[in-house]
Amino acid sequence: MYPAANQEIVVRIVGSKIVRKIRVNRFVFEVFDEKTSNYVSKHFAYCMPVIGAQLHRQRGFRVRMNDNIDYPQILEVIEEVPLPKTERKKKSSAVP
Repeated sequence: MYPAANQEIVVRIVGSKIVRKIRVNRFVFEVFDEKTSNYVSKHFAYCMPVIGAQLHRQRGFRVRMNDNIDYPQILEVIEEVPLPKTERKKKSSAVP
């Protein structure tokens, strides 16, 4: 879980699913540090479907979090943020 403390952060969405009977979204994301241009940690948080519809995998967003560390939520999508491409390692097909 993300240690929510009513802050604005930049995230890259890694995955999502719908959970619970009230059908909230659970997003897995990487926190991006704009000063160092690095991804610093991976967490998850919840949001209502109206907010979740604005978030898309492999894209960056500046979001505002709530202040409940026991139930971290994305309260607002402030803007989409361009992020550097991550390098994907190709599997070697060479047989030793």
